[in-house]
Amino acid sequence: MDLNERLNRFKLQQERCQASLSSIAAARTPSPATTKPQPYVPRPAKPSPTAMPLAARFSDDTARLQKMHAVRNSAVGSQMKDVIELLYRTRKALTAKQINESTYVDIAGNSTVFESLRKNPKVRFDGRFFSYKPTHNVTGKDGLLALIADFRDGIPVKEVEDAYPSVLDDLQALKSSGDIYLLSGEQDMVFPNDPRSRLELDTELKKLFYEIKLPKDMLDIEKDLRRNGEKPLTDTAKRRAAAQIFGKPSKPKKSRKKPRGITSRTRITNERCQASLSSIAAARAPSSAPTKPQQYAPRPATARPSAPAPAVRFSDDTARLQKMHAVRNSAVGLQIKAVIELLYRTRKALTAKQINDATYVDIAGNSAVFESLRNNPKVHFDGRCLFSYKPTHGVTGKDELLALIRRFCDGITVKEVEDAYPSVLDDLQALKSSGDIYLLSGEQDIVFPNDPRSRLELDIELKKLFYEIKLPKDMLDIEKDLRRNGEKPVTDTAKRRAAARIFGKPSKPKKSRKKQRGLTSRTRITNVHLPGLFDLPMDTKDFI
Repeated sequence: MDLNERLNRFKLQQERCQASLSSIAAARTPSPATTKPQPYVPRPAKPSPTAMPLAARFSDDTARLQKMHAVRNSAVGSQMKDVIELLYRTRKALTAKQINESTYVDIAGNSTVFESLRKNPKVRFDGRFFSYKPTHNVTGKDGLLALIADFRDGIPVKEVEDAYPSVLDDLQALKSSGDIYLLSGEQDMVFPNDPRSRLELDTELKKLFYEIKLPKDMLDIEKDLRRNGEKPLTDTAKRRAAAQIFGKPSKPKKSRKKPRGITSRTRITNERCQASLSSIAAARAPSSAPTKPQQYAPRPATARPSAPAPAVRFSDDTARLQKMHAVRNSAVGLQIKAVIELLYRTRKALTAKQINDATYVDIAGNSAVFESLRNNPKVHFDGRCLFSYKPTHGVTGKDELLALIRRFCDGITVKEVEDAYPSVLDDLQALKSSGDIYLLSGEQDIVFPNDPRSRLELDIELKKLFYEIKLPKDMLDIEKDLRRNGEKPVTDTAKRRAAARIFGKPSKPKKSRKKQRGLTSRTRITNVHLPGLFDLPMDTKDFI
């Protein structure tokens, strides 16, 4: 709209200037009114005057001026793009004036554009002329072949395609003549074909190669991978079976609505409603002002009126409502995390209403959360209304845990079984104490079964000999043992200690410990939508 208004204003100004020029031209023409006759006076001969020129328009090239205005007010990157495209297309050395006439980019009047072009790797500037600078400076077919011959490991086509205009045609010609190999793919590559090592492939071998049929269906690909001892990352059969039973889930369009939170306007509205409710409660209470005595009249017996109710607050549970608002306007992943933590903690099958009461996550009213929970590998949905936690291995006691570990002769990680049931870690320690399993700690704790059929009892003398072996403690002795066994040690302790005696041990510079800032007001504003993801305290003042 702003551009249209400017254009209309420009046209109006042009019409006014046109009217002004027309009035000036009309004023210069002789008046047709009758004048008093003058005596004849001869004048020197003059050439006959030319016809009066027509009134000139204010601008006969509005479109060109508009384009010039748009180009010169555009971004610097856009102007540089226009100039580089012109230089690439023409492949000539042009001055700033010639570039201005072709692209309306005023290099001389815009220092930012000039500096950017001067430093651009695709532009060559000799102090006066601008020209295109290709990656490799070759100008013909022979120079191109010599360049490719220098790169025995291949050169991308992208690096030579800007050398000169007909470079792609020359590449095809060199390929046809057998001087190069041109391989197509994600990045086309050119390889030199050394005449000393040219190979001619047999026609039968080519035919056999092209007759090899690769599997197109994912099921066949997964079968071939398993046949070759590889484990496929996908399970197409399981995915297709689930799609036939439950149907293909449709992805709902997410409307990204900006969470407003509780604003100052909301607080003002709450205060007004509070005042209104207080005035209503005060009006219902009996007035304490003295009234005129009335004549006694008997009334039917009624129940004794109760004391007036206290003023009703607009909301007696502001913290709960604020937390509910924060949870339901948070990210889908944060809501799913809260639900899974509840299911893992309780180990019960809960309905959507029970989950809503405990976590304020409205599964029934949010289709994105429902679909994500239904497809989550850690959540079991019975297809009707119950959600429950789904562990990696469905074991429920100590005996089943031992049977599971014995099925994995090569060991199983603790991480895979720690979510089976709440007391699984205690049972692992008990099985370790009884000698039924081996529990090895490290970067990743692993459990191995202890088969009773292969238990070995070591002799006390053998254990004693093992513990009596003394390992060297000094690095010099360790390096000597390594050299004696034909190994080259990585360190050279003798050299390092000698240098320390001569030059002294370099002191380590003390690192300046930066003061921890903690949570500021800015941090609370930035992470207001993720209060539970980092286990931060849920404080109501963070959302007001």
